[in-house]
Amino acid sequence: MKTSILPSFALAIGVLFAAHYDVLAQERRLGSLDFPNSGAPGAQAAFLEGVLLLHSFEFVDAATEFREAQEMDPDFALAYWGEAMTYNHPLWRQQDQPAALAALDDFIA
Repeated sequence: MKTSILPSFALAIGVLFAAHYDVLAQERRLGSLDFPNSGAPGAQAAFLEGVLLLHSFEFVDAATEFREAQEMDPDFALAYWGEAMTYNHPLWRQQDQPAALAALDDFIA
């Protein structure tokens, strides 16, 4: 009888974990940020989200936000800087220097 309860218990725990994880994913809590800069007002939300994601080690999502800010304001230098920073992962001693330079080249070009 104990063996028949165990799979049901494991399934219930898995369902609860999945539901909890889904709620956490939907309620991304990155904090808040006050970062005055010269970017266009329309690019601010994406840029600030990118900075918060960058500081949460969400490098891929941060790069997406920085590129969105670049599209909204092609002259927004910090948006290109932010994208370049997403290719530097100092905690893991990883750096994609060619990708970072390519992001900066997009601003210079």
